Amino acid sequence: MDIYLEGYGVRILGNYDRTDVIIAETCEQLDVLETEIARFDLHMLRK
Repeated sequence: MDIYLEGYGVRILGNYDRTDVIIAETCEQLDVLETEIARFDLHMLRK
């Protein structure tokens, strides 16, 4: 799976074993995406 979320400016590369990678140009884009993910009681690991 390879999708681009235009409204958030991030690209998500998904694998079959749930090792998805999120690519963003800025940390702020990740912050906004993480906030939206949390609204649905889901979680994102960041390093």
